[in-house]
Amino acid sequence: MKTYCIEDLKPFFIGRGTERMCFRSPSDPRCIVKISPKKHAKQTLREIDYFRFLQKQNVPFHHIPEFKGEVRVKGYVGFEQAAVLDGNDSVSKPLLFYLNMCGNPGHREKDILKKLLTELYQYMYKYNITPCDLNLNNILLNVSKDSCKLVLVDGVGSPFLIPIGQYVKPIGRKRLERKWRQFAKRDILPIFAGSN
Repeated sequence: MKTYCIEDLKPFFIGRGTERMCFRSPSDPRCIVKISPKKHAKQTLREIDYFRFLQKQNVPFHHIPEFKGEVRVKGYVGFEQAAVLDGNDSVSKPLLFYLNMCGNPGHREKDILKKLLTELYQYMYKYNITPCDLNLNNILLNVSKDSCKLVLVDGVGSPFLIPIGQYVKPIGRKRLERKWRQFAKRDILPIFAGSN
């Protein structure tokens, strides 16, 4: 388990969410460190448990960042995982960033987006990935020279005390389908409104 000092992490700050902060790893620029204050670490602890579960199940980390292990930071709970980096080694941006940047996507962009969303959904369905918060800010568009893919970087793992869907695939997949429908209705369908 790696140990960091909060002061050593500050120069590597990437962003802050409701509960936690994200940094580039000082020891490995191809990794990130996510930390939460101990008194507000519910989501972080849930994700650590969930990532360990996925590792034991030999789930490939294609559309979620690879879990590298817990980290020790005084007063915080945290973990390290692979950074989602574009071909130029910059941190990939949220899908929402690109949608805001291009305004109303054309037919070609919508076709690409449909393909990428389908790939993400099929991955989550195949490996019974449990989302607790699907939104356009939690999904990064990872762009390299030859390809692009969507990566779910936050909001994974069941929020329930007993995560039955994690262990019983039909229950987990039913929950995924419900969450995906809500996500599509709220965030995706407005993008495709008016497309042929």
